[in-house]
Amino acid sequence: MNRFEGLYYDGQSSRAIPVVIMPLQNDQVLLRGDQLELCQPLAQLRWEQPPGRSRPRLHWPGGGLVEVNDDGRLAALFAGRPGARLQGLLRWAESHRAGAVGASLLAIGTIAAVLVAGLPLLASLVSAAVPAAAERQLGEAVLASLDELPFAPSRLPGAKQQRVRNLVQKIEATAPKGRRLRLELRDSPAIGANALCLPGGILVVTDALVRLASEEELLAVLAHEAGHAHHRHPLQMMVRGHALALATRVIGGHDNPIQGITEGLVGNAYSRDFEHQADREALAVLRRLNRTPAPFFSILDKLERQQGKTDAPSFLLTHPSNRERRARASGS
Repeated sequence: MNRFEGLYYDGQSSRAIPVVIMPLQNDQVLLRGDQLELCQPLAQLRWEQPPGRSRPRLHWPGGGLVEVNDDGRLAALFAGRPGARLQGLLRWAESHRAGAVGASLLAIGTIAAVLVAGLPLLASLVSAAVPAAAERQLGEAVLASLDELPFAPSRLPGAKQQRVRNLVQKIEATAPKGRRLRLELRDSPAIGANALCLPGGILVVTDALVRLASEEELLAVLAHEAGHAHHRHPLQMMVRGHALALATRVIGGHDNPIQGITEGLVGNAYSRDFEHQADREALAVLRRLNRTPAPFFSILDKLERQQGKTDAPSFLLTHPSNRERRARASGS
């Protein structure tokens, strides 16, 4: 009868009990030590081969384990059981350079899949479950926060403000789902000519943008922001941002120096995806209103000239370049 020596830990204290392990002919395993005798079916035990030179462990029901002095014979009893092949693969990967590289690539691929596909899907599901009233309240809270510093009441004449509201009503009339939009005009020298969409379909347009854009160009900008509202992008971006921060902390730890870089680059990718989606919605609205896409690109060019063109790689930007936008529009 094969006999193997080891140290038994009961899982409740740090005391190590010298034991003898004896596999029996009826697929039972007997464990004997000082005032200790346990017998369990082989199928109820779990064999573990830790990385490195650590001794193998035999896990018993109830939390106990034995660190075994094994020359390979005891491990052979568990070779065909579930999990044994995976442990063997991990041991091979640990001891071979190619295996270590492959394991690293697999880990990177898994993380990338979570960030690129998993988190956006999660954000979409969570956002879809948020009631419209709750989303509108969130948007109003964000607007109230912005009104405390960068925004001031609009200085545009009442007639011009009404013309902008009329454009929003035109866009609302073309929306497939009839999603309600709310226009908020603000004066903000700090951010200049700009427009943004807040949760709940709140569209904020600055006085500077209204002065810069023609009526057709302004219609295109509003259609783009309405596209963000239609897909609930602001809410999704908030959910993705929180989920991304949590994921990078879990993967890299709290003090990982590349955590901020990872969050920034992935966040930029999320933002560019939303911009492309909103562009498609804007061009679709213009077509439904029998408008050409030219005003959409002309206002983008005006904004680029005003804000300054950048040659930075696209992955460093939150918005696609005008060239990329035109290329996508012509291919859609």
